[in-house]
Amino acid sequence: MKNLVLLLALLVPFPLAAQTRPYHLELQANPGAPFPWLGKFGAVELHVYRGGVRAEALWLNAFSKNGAASVTVENPLGRAYVELPIRDIAPTLAKLAGSDAGIERVAAAELMKPVKGKVGGIDAMRYRLLYSPGAWIDVWTTSTLPDNPQLRALVQEFVRGVSPRTAEVSKKIPGVPLYVELNFRRFQKVPVLTFKSLKFEAPEEQDDLTLDALYFRAPLLDALLNR
Repeated sequence: MKNLVLLLALLVPFPLAAQTRPYHLELQANPGAPFPWLGKFGAVELHVYRGGVRAEALWLNAFSKNGAASVTVENPLGRAYVELPIRDIAPTLAKLAGSDAGIERVAAAELMKPVKGKVGGIDAMRYRLLYSPGAWIDVWTTSTLPDNPQLRALVQEFVRGVSPRTAEVSKKIPGVPLYVELNFRRFQKVPVLTFKSLKFEAPEEQDDLTLDALYFRAPLLDALLNR
Protein backbone atom coordinates (compact mmCIF):
# COMPACT_ATOMS: atom_id res chain seq x y z
CA MET A 1 0.00 0.00 0.00
CA LYS A 2 2.81 2.42 0.82
CA ASN A 3 4.39 1.84 -2.58
CA LEU A 4 1.04 2.42 -4.28
CA VAL A 5 0.60 5.77 -2.51
CA LEU A 6 4.11 6.82 -3.52
CA LEU A 7 3.47 5.84 -7.13
CA LEU A 8 0.24 7.85 -7.23
CA ALA A 9 2.00 10.87 -5.75
CA LEU A 10 4.59 10.75 -8.51
CA LEU A 11 1.91 10.52 -11.15
CA VAL A 12 -0.09 13.53 -9.90
CA PRO A 13 0.54 16.55 -12.17
CA PHE A 14 1.93 19.69 -10.53
CA PRO A 15 -1.24 21.82 -10.81
CA LEU A 16 -3.30 19.12 -9.06
CA ALA A 17 -0.67 18.67 -6.36
CA ALA A 18 -0.70 22.44 -5.82
CA GLN A 19 -4.40 22.26 -5.02
CA THR A 20 -3.74 20.46 -1.72
CA ARG A 21 -0.36 21.82 -0.62
CA PRO A 22 0.14 24.77 1.72
CA TYR A 23 1.24 27.86 -0.16
CA HIS A 24 2.21 31.48 0.45
CA LEU A 25 1.56 33.86 -2.44
CA GLU A 26 2.94 37.37 -1.98
CA LEU A 27 1.51 40.25 -4.00
CA GLN A 28 1.83 44.02 -3.77
CA ALA A 29 -1.11 46.34 -4.35
CA ASN A 30 -0.68 50.03 -5.14
CA PRO A 31 -4.23 51.43 -5.03
CA GLY A 32 -3.01 54.97 -4.55
CA ALA A 33 -1.37 55.01 -7.99
CA PRO A 34 -4.65 55.54 -9.90
CA PHE A 35 -6.76 56.61 -6.93
CA PRO A 36 -5.06 59.36 -4.86
CA TRP A 37 -7.77 59.13 -2.19
CA LEU A 38 -6.30 55.73 -1.29
CA GLY A 39 -2.73 57.03 -1.18
CA LYS A 40 -2.82 57.39 2.62
CA PHE A 41 -2.43 53.62 2.90
CA GLY A 42 0.71 53.44 0.74
CA ALA A 43 1.71 50.15 -0.88
CA VAL A 44 -0.18 47.16 0.48
CA GLU A 45 1.55 43.81 0.89
CA LEU A 46 -0.83 40.90 0.34
CA HIS A 47 -0.17 37.44 1.75
CA VAL A 48 -2.48 34.81 0.31
CA TYR A 49 -2.66 31.45 2.04
CA ARG A 50 -4.68 28.30 1.61
CA GLY A 51 -6.71 29.37 4.67
CA GLY A 52 -7.21 33.07 4.01
CA VAL A 53 -5.63 36.46 3.23
CA ARG A 54 -3.54 39.00 5.14
CA ALA A 55 -2.82 42.61 4.10
CA GLU A 56 -0.11 44.86 5.55
CA ALA A 57 -0.12 48.59 4.81
CA LEU A 58 1.77 51.61 6.07
CA TRP A 59 -0.17 51.91 9.34
CA LEU A 60 -2.93 49.31 9.15
CA ASN A 61 -2.96 45.53 8.83
CA ALA A 62 -5.90 43.25 8.14
CA PHE A 63 -6.69 39.58 7.73
CA SER A 64 -9.65 37.39 6.90
CA LYS A 65 -9.97 33.61 6.99
CA ASN A 66 -11.82 31.59 4.39
CA GLY A 67 -15.53 31.60 5.14
CA ALA A 68 -15.38 34.60 7.48
CA ALA A 69 -18.03 37.29 6.97
CA SER A 70 -15.69 40.06 8.13
CA VAL A 71 -12.16 41.41 7.95
CA THR A 72 -10.16 42.03 11.12
CA VAL A 73 -8.53 45.46 10.69
CA GLU A 74 -5.62 46.18 13.04
CA ASN A 75 -3.79 49.34 14.04
CA PRO A 76 -0.41 47.99 15.27
CA LEU A 77 0.61 51.31 16.82
CA GLY A 78 -2.54 51.70 18.88
CA ARG A 79 -2.93 47.94 19.44
CA ALA A 80 -6.59 48.34 18.44
CA TYR A 81 -8.76 46.44 15.99
CA VAL A 82 -12.24 46.37 14.47
CA GLU A 83 -14.26 43.73 12.65
CA LEU A 84 -15.32 45.14 9.27
CA PRO A 85 -18.08 43.13 7.54
CA ILE A 86 -17.02 42.27 4.00
CA ARG A 87 -20.32 43.67 2.72
CA ASP A 88 -19.30 47.07 4.16
CA ILE A 89 -16.02 47.32 2.22
CA ALA A 90 -17.58 48.88 -0.89
CA PRO A 91 -19.62 51.51 1.05
CA THR A 92 -16.51 52.34 3.12
CA LEU A 93 -14.47 52.92 -0.03
CA ALA A 94 -17.21 55.07 -1.52
CA LYS A 95 -17.21 57.14 1.68
CA LEU A 96 -13.42 57.55 1.55
CA ALA A 97 -13.58 58.62 -2.11
CA GLY A 98 -16.20 61.27 -1.46
CA SER A 99 -16.17 63.92 -4.19
CA ASP A 100 -12.88 62.51 -5.55
CA ALA A 101 -14.68 59.54 -7.12
CA GLY A 102 -14.20 59.91 -10.87
CA ILE A 103 -15.57 58.49 -14.08
CA GLU A 104 -14.71 55.00 -12.88
CA ARG A 105 -17.91 55.08 -10.81
CA VAL A 106 -19.97 54.74 -13.99
CA ALA A 107 -17.48 53.12 -16.39
CA ALA A 108 -18.57 49.84 -18.03
CA ALA A 109 -16.25 47.27 -19.63
CA GLU A 110 -16.40 44.36 -22.04
CA LEU A 111 -14.50 41.18 -21.11
CA MET A 112 -12.30 40.09 -24.01
CA LYS A 113 -11.15 36.58 -24.91
CA PRO A 114 -8.27 35.48 -22.61
CA VAL A 115 -4.67 35.11 -23.77
CA LYS A 116 -2.14 32.62 -22.38
CA GLY A 117 1.12 33.81 -20.83
CA LYS A 118 3.24 33.74 -17.69
CA VAL A 119 3.69 35.95 -14.63
CA GLY A 120 6.85 35.37 -12.61
CA GLY A 121 7.33 32.05 -14.40
CA ILE A 122 3.82 30.89 -13.44
CA ASP A 123 1.32 29.84 -16.11
CA ALA A 124 -1.32 32.54 -16.34
CA MET A 125 -4.14 33.91 -18.46
CA ARG A 126 -4.63 37.56 -19.36
CA TYR A 127 -8.20 38.85 -19.19
CA ARG A 128 -8.69 42.30 -20.71
CA LEU A 129 -11.49 44.55 -19.51
CA LEU A 130 -12.02 46.84 -22.51
CA TYR A 131 -13.67 50.22 -22.00
CA SER A 132 -12.74 51.75 -25.35
CA PRO A 133 -10.03 51.20 -28.02
CA GLY A 134 -7.64 53.25 -25.91
CA ALA A 135 -8.74 52.26 -22.42
CA TRP A 136 -8.49 48.87 -20.73
CA ILE A 137 -7.45 46.93 -17.63
CA ASP A 138 -5.37 43.75 -17.95
CA VAL A 139 -5.96 41.15 -15.25
CA TRP A 140 -3.54 38.20 -15.15
CA THR A 141 -4.70 35.17 -13.15
CA THR A 142 -3.49 31.61 -12.61
CA SER A 143 -5.26 28.28 -12.14
CA THR A 144 -2.07 26.70 -10.78
CA LEU A 145 -3.32 27.59 -7.30
CA PRO A 146 -6.77 26.62 -6.01
CA ASP A 147 -9.37 29.35 -6.15
CA ASN A 148 -9.14 31.35 -2.92
CA PRO A 149 -12.71 32.27 -1.90
CA GLN A 150 -11.70 34.94 0.59
CA LEU A 151 -9.35 36.70 -1.81
CA ARG A 152 -12.06 36.61 -4.47
CA ALA A 153 -14.65 38.06 -2.09
CA LEU A 154 -12.33 40.85 -0.92
CA VAL A 155 -11.19 41.80 -4.42
CA GLN A 156 -14.76 41.81 -5.66
CA GLU A 157 -15.85 44.17 -2.89
CA PHE A 158 -12.87 46.46 -3.52
CA VAL A 159 -13.69 46.68 -7.22
CA ARG A 160 -17.38 47.25 -6.43
CA GLY A 161 -16.40 50.12 -4.13
CA VAL A 162 -14.38 51.78 -6.89
CA SER A 163 -16.35 50.87 -10.02
CA PRO A 164 -19.67 49.02 -9.53
CA ARG A 165 -20.23 48.33 -13.24
CA THR A 166 -16.70 46.96 -13.63
CA ALA A 167 -17.35 44.62 -10.70
CA GLU A 168 -20.28 43.08 -12.56
CA VAL A 169 -17.90 42.04 -15.36
CA SER A 170 -14.75 41.27 -13.38
CA LYS A 171 -16.55 38.71 -11.19
CA LYS A 172 -16.60 36.44 -14.25
CA ILE A 173 -12.79 36.24 -14.36
CA PRO A 174 -11.58 32.87 -13.03
CA GLY A 175 -8.33 32.07 -11.22
CA VAL A 176 -6.12 33.71 -8.62
CA PRO A 177 -4.93 37.23 -9.60
CA LEU A 178 -1.19 37.75 -10.06
CA TYR A 179 -0.89 41.05 -11.91
CA VAL A 180 -3.25 43.92 -12.78
CA GLU A 181 -2.35 46.86 -15.03
CA LEU A 182 -4.36 49.95 -15.95
CA ASN A 183 -4.10 51.59 -19.37
CA PHE A 184 -6.15 54.78 -19.66
CA ARG A 185 -5.52 58.30 -20.84
CA ARG A 186 -4.62 59.30 -17.28
CA PHE A 187 -2.88 56.02 -16.40
CA GLN A 188 -0.49 54.57 -18.96
CA LYS A 189 0.70 51.08 -18.00
CA VAL A 190 0.11 51.64 -14.28
CA PRO A 191 0.41 48.40 -12.26
CA VAL A 192 -2.01 48.26 -9.33
CA LEU A 193 -1.21 44.65 -8.41
CA THR A 194 2.16 42.95 -8.90
CA PHE A 195 3.51 39.47 -8.22
CA LYS A 196 6.31 39.14 -5.67
CA SER A 197 6.80 35.46 -4.84
CA LEU A 198 5.19 32.04 -4.44
CA LYS A 199 6.36 29.20 -2.23
CA PHE A 200 4.68 25.94 -1.33
CA GLU A 201 5.17 26.17 2.41
CA ALA A 202 3.47 28.48 4.88
CA PRO A 203 4.76 28.19 8.47
CA GLU A 204 3.64 31.77 9.14
CA GLU A 205 0.03 31.24 8.04
CA GLN A 206 -1.46 30.63 11.48
CA ASP A 207 0.18 33.71 13.02
CA ASP A 208 -0.75 35.92 10.06
CA LEU A 209 -4.41 34.90 10.28
CA THR A 210 -4.73 35.22 14.07
CA LEU A 211 -5.38 38.31 16.20
CA ASP A 212 -2.76 39.02 18.85
CA ALA A 213 -4.21 38.69 22.36
CA LEU A 214 -2.85 42.15 23.31
CA TYR A 215 -5.18 43.98 20.89
CA PHE A 216 -8.34 45.67 22.18
CA ARG A 217 -11.48 46.23 20.15
CA ALA A 218 -12.06 49.78 18.93
CA PRO A 219 -15.67 51.04 19.01
CA LEU A 220 -15.76 52.31 15.41
CA LEU A 221 -13.83 51.81 12.16
CA ASP A 222 -13.34 55.59 12.06
CA ALA A 223 -11.15 55.22 15.16
CA LEU A 224 -8.63 53.42 12.95
CA LEU A 225 -9.13 55.19 9.61
CA ASN A 226 -9.16 58.83 10.75
CA ARG A 227 -5.62 59.85 11.57
